[in-house]
Order: sequence, then C-alpha cells, then structure tokens
Amino acid sequence: PTPVTIHALRLVDFDGSIASLELRCSAGTYVRSLARDLGAALGCGGTIAALRRTHAGSFSVAEATPLADWVSAPEQWRSRLVTPADGLRDLEALMLDASTIEDVFHGRVVPVGSCAATGPMRAIAPDGSLHAILRRIGNSRWLRPVKVFHELAGDDPTRA
Repeated sequence: PTPVTIHALRLVDFDGSIASLELRCSAGTYVRSLARDLGAALGCGGTIAALRRTHAGSFSVAEATPLADWVSAPEQWRSRLVTPADGLRDLEALMLDASTIEDVFHGRVVPVGSCAATGPMRAIAPDGSLHAILRRIGNSRWLRPVKVFHELAGDDPTRA
C-alpha cells in the first residue's frame, strides 16, 4: 500500500445513475480503486467509464500540443519540446557556478548556500541547462547528487 492524498473531489454532474467527478490527488492514487470504494460506500458499486488526466506534476493539458498540430507542422517539433530543466520545474532550482558543477559531476557534496528546500532540487548551470538532481543530506548544509546528467552537459537541451 502507498499512502495517497485526495486534495479535492468535486461532483461535476449526476444524471441519477452516472456521476462525473473531478479529482485532484497525489501521485500513486489508483482512481479506479477510488471509484470502486466510493461505489461500495454508497452501496451501488462503482466503475469508471472514462478517465482523463488533466495534470501530471507541474504540467497541464492546457499546455499540451494537440496531435493535429504535430501532424500539420511536423517540422516545428523542436520548438514544442520542453527542456529537461523545465521538465522538472516543480523542483526548486539551485544555480551553480562552473566549479560547483564540476564537483557535482564527480559525485562530491556541495554546500546548500541560501537554498531552503528540503526535497530534491535541480542543479542548473549558468546557461540554464539541467546538470543534476541534488538532495540535502539530513538536516545538514550539504547537498548530495542523486542523479547526474553528464550527457546533457554543454548539449542542446532539446536533445534529451
């Protein structure tokens, strides 16, 4: 079992037998199991006829490019890509200088600096590229690299 959080559950429509719900939940939530459990609690059973994810992490369907746009202008695909650094935009960014990036590439711990985050952080180079994901070591003032992206170093960020 994985602990999950239901942040919001709203009844959008109900026609007497079919309910449409809007749900905002944490990662790991099995929405089909939630429907089954709601149905059991109401004594009527519950299944899902349609399921649409409108957000995943910091991304929303409002930002998505419709398939028709990809088909009609395939030569523009590069302009629609999200950089790796933006792909992790829900993580706090820690700007690193060249010598600190070198330390991170070699797996060395680096000082936290003024960063207050307690969760994972993205290590960003002066050019804006993503170089690593860092995590604080306990309550210390040090960060340890947990994932280093050597292949992105100095590369075009859209190639990841």
